[in-house]
Amino acid sequence: MARKGQIALFAGNFTPKGWALCNGENGTPNIPDMVYDEYDNTISYFVATEDHEDFYLGFIYPTATDFAPNGWSFCDGQLMDINQNTALFSLLGPTYGGDMRKTFGLPKIAKLKTNNATDSGKNFIRYIICTRSGGFPWRS
Repeated sequence: MARKGQIALFAGNFTPKGWALCNGENGTPNIPDMVYDEYDNTISYFVATEDHEDFYLGFIYPTATDFAPNGWSFCDGQLMDINQNTALFSLLGPTYGGDMRKTFGLPKIAKLKTNNATDSGKNFIRYIICTRSGGFPWRS
């Protein structure tokens, strides 16, 4: 569930209905896009302009857990089967890799090390993307 004022990353290439780009216009915060790879590709931050009952496909949130909840996947560049994820594929397309016949890729976002992170991988912030549980984001 997303509440009005909540900020999230969105992997699609449009502004979803009920959300606004965080570009400093119309009262939104001015948050630079996240650069997620060595090619300077970016993912944009959006702010909810209304309450939403469900998470949308393609929305990305930080998590401190070492598991992705059901319906979510880590943003680690993994390849997804197109036939099993048609809605998400229609949203992301070839943006993040894959062969576009059988597979497509999820964004690959580096995990963030917290102040008390350990070499064993504990206490890192990772990013998860909604892959199945959410509704489809409509254009505004």
